[in-house]
Amino acid sequence: MPSFVPTAPAHGGASPAAQAGPYEWLATIAVHDPGRLLLETACGRRLSYADMEQSARRLSEALLARSVAPGDRVLAQVDKSPEAMALYLACLRIGAVFVPLNTAYTAAEIDYFLADAGPRIAIVSPGRVDDLRPLAGRAGVQHIETLGTHGDGSLITLADALAVPAEQNPPRGAIPAAATTG
Repeated sequence: MPSFVPTAPAHGGASPAAQAGPYEWLATIAVHDPGRLLLETACGRRLSYADMEQSARRLSEALLARSVAPGDRVLAQVDKSPEAMALYLACLRIGAVFVPLNTAYTAAEIDYFLADAGPRIAIVSPGRVDDLRPLAGRAGVQHIETLGTHGDGSLITLADALAVPAEQNPPRGAIPAAATTG
């Protein structure tokens, strides 16, 4: 299996990929070695660098649709999963601040973090949304979404709704075949 590891250029110093942040590093590997295994879960689910980059990109589009902008805080109380990793990378991709909360925090602790962090959006595991809603309302959180561990949750549903098939989203400057003559 081919391997791509960002290395220092011959002239010294770090390579552009090595100087970049974690999302850029992931995206670089996803382009150069898309099938390279990034992680395998305990239940045998395997994700490549390209899979994770695509997930992070899709979640970043969902965050943007919820008006998350660079510098905004994204509070997340979700279980450890590839989806949680993709959410972190999505935040990096758009310049948002990822605020992870321990899943064992009590309502009082969550209330404190909501008030202190002032997140634009709060994302919780699907089973916790009813507990979060009154706390988030008090803190003025604009959006509440859910993110599960098996490709489920309202944030995934939003990302799916925003996804446009490649054939319906040609590169800029491309002329649709129906618009040509000849």
